[in-house]
Amino acid sequence: MWFAFTFLVMYGINSLVFLPLSFVSDPTVNAFRMSVLPFWGIAMMAMGAIAGVVALVAIVRQRERSWIVWATIFPLVFVVIFLAGEFLVPH
Repeated sequence: MWFAFTFLVMYGINSLVFLPLSFVSDPTVNAFRMSVLPFWGIAMMAMGAIAGVVALVAIVRQRERSWIVWATIFPLVFVVIFLAGEFLVPH
């Protein structure tokens, strides 16, 4: 559950802080965006994928029935759909 919580916090920061930076044309901000944001995005997607995999392991191996554990599958679904869209749809 904590991986899913971390994913949601990182996604919120991404939406509230980094998305408005895409409209700024300052060279310093652009250098920050080009150097930091790719690693941020990879870490955010990794947190979502890890949360889903750990939830699936808990559900399958330990017969977990908690709704919170079932809800942590949604970040994995989001990551899989996002990655499938990146690779299947040309830009």
